[in-house]
Amino acid sequence: FTRFNQDFLLENKIIWAVYFPSGPYVYQVYKTYGFAEQDISLLYLIGFASSVLFGTCTGPLADKFGRKRMCIMYCVLYAICCVTKLSPDFRMLAFGRVCGGVATSLYVYEHKLTARLSPDLISITFSASTFWNGILAIVAGLLANLFAESLSFGPVSPFIVALPFLAIAATLILTTWTENYGEKSESSWIMSCGEGFNKIHEDSNILLLGAFQSLFESVMYIFVFLWTPMLSAGAPPLGFVFAAYMV
Repeated sequence: FTRFNQDFLLENKIIWAVYFPSGPYVYQVYKTYGFAEQDISLLYLIGFASSVLFGTCTGPLADKFGRKRMCIMYCVLYAICCVTKLSPDFRMLAFGRVCGGVATSLYVYEHKLTARLSPDLISITFSASTFWNGILAIVAGLLANLFAESLSFGPVSPFIVALPFLAIAATLILTTWTENYGEKSESSWIMSCGEGFNKIHEDSNILLLGAFQSLFESVMYIFVFLWTPMLSAGAPPLGFVFAAYMV
């Protein structure tokens, strides 16, 4: 259990430490390149849509190709997403948003199927993960503000700083995790995706849960999009504001 916690939580901390600093500066990067608000909203929509469309098929993909490979692919795709932030070209940024959206769907945890741990021990691990995620979000916001104001890349700086950490995370996953294919299925990948849609259609409880989750996340993503431009008039330190939100 101790070894499982060490392997899981270390990589998990690095992944979230990379993900959180980008939050305050995505909108700012696009604004710096001179895009109108409708273009920025389209870029956000591309990222959210790619995550939604691909997310339904993530489970079958992880079962077929392995969760370890999917986590490594997350690091690769999110690194591409970060690199594209250096370009002021709309199409390149849109491609980066697609990569980021797909990457968000791909990050699949190893769990009790590999570790053979009891549900109680798994619960302890996820509780620790949730606690550290909160701490990391606060620290990441403060560091992102420092990078954005002190490095020559400006608001793109947090994305550039993320690259070596993504490489470290991918290396650790590659060398310390064992592969986990989940439950084997004789169905094709397309059929497995279809089975997921059928389950949603057949079970009204799943549909209802999904509807409530969608409403909650819709409100959250509206806030994610609007909070930066709403504060832009006062030019506040966005990383500090983000850290305050995470407290």
